Amino acid sequence: MRRILTVFSALLCSWLSLAACSSSHPAGSATNPDALVKITGAFDRRPVIAIPDTDPGSAAVYSTPILGHGPHITASDAVLFNWVIYYWSGSRYKLGADSYDTAPQLMGSQWLPAPGLRHALVGKRIGSRIVAVLPPAQAGDPPGVHITMIFAIDLLKAYSGAASAYGRQVTTGGGDLPTIPPVPTGTQPVVKVPPSPERTPGITHTQVLIDGSGRRVAYGDDAIVQVVGAYWNTGQVFESTWQQQGLALIPVTKSDSPLDLAANLVGSKIGSRLLIVIPVKQAFSSSQRVPAAARNAGALVFVVDVIDALNQIGLLEGVRR
Repeated sequence: MRRILTVFSALLCSWLSLAACSSSHPAGSATNPDALVKITGAFDRRPVIAIPDTDPGSAAVYSTPILGHGPHITASDAVLFNWVIYYWSGSRYKLGADSYDTAPQLMGSQWLPAPGLRHALVGKRIGSRIVAVLPPAQAGDPPGVHITMIFAIDLLKAYSGAASAYGRQVTTGGGDLPTIPPVPTGTQPVVKVPPSPERTPGITHTQVLIDGSGRRVAYGDDAIVQVVGAYWNTGQVFESTWQQQGLALIPVTKSDSPLDLAANLVGSKIGSRLLIVIPVKQAFSSSQRVPAAARNAGALVFVVDVIDALNQIGLLEGVRR
């Protein structure tokens, strides 16, 4: 979710600059998407989009130029996709976003920032290309901005919002580390902190709780994970993909940041559940501001379910829903 919302926030300036120079002509007709916007090109390749030199209409229009044969997307799924976004106002249009040269995006369909995209995605098949031409109200319509948005989206994979670790239970933690009791598949793990929280670890600990059966995560992958984060001294949950933004996509790159979950995923298997404990003194560098709630936490406790890991051929691998 954070990546998608960041894209939208960063592009507000483009929205506003285009609105400032847009035409004030009355809206035209948008009853036939094929007559308004032409989409060509192969699936999962940057589409070629021809936008007419005219005003957009006032109604949302949808089309599916490429029909896939994968599973249907449900309202609770997280969807992996590539997309391009164009802003269209009057006789002007401008490219707003393009993921084809960077990395696929991941978003739970219920969290999409443009209301019209929820309608566009739910019920569609993976492997499809969908096109949504959305008027301002359906495109999110930030205050003072009235621009139609054109989305061309290739649907690559779907993950259940309740996707969780699968494999052999190795341990539940405990001892000098928090205990993570077994829970039913598809439910959020519970963090039980040690009875003596003052015995804070001095180094980072990574422990495999459930040993998955997939390939091992490597540098260069994009890991798709469920994460629960809790404070060592109280067990209070401060982050949860289960309850908040949905599945997260983490680029597995080498980083100098102490608080870097990605580095702790390297070598783990897809399907695994990991317990990662990072002392607060190591979690934040001297230049970083430590959140007030974490200052006396002792350590940050993460339970990470490795749902998938994508590399250049990762999209061809299976995934459990």
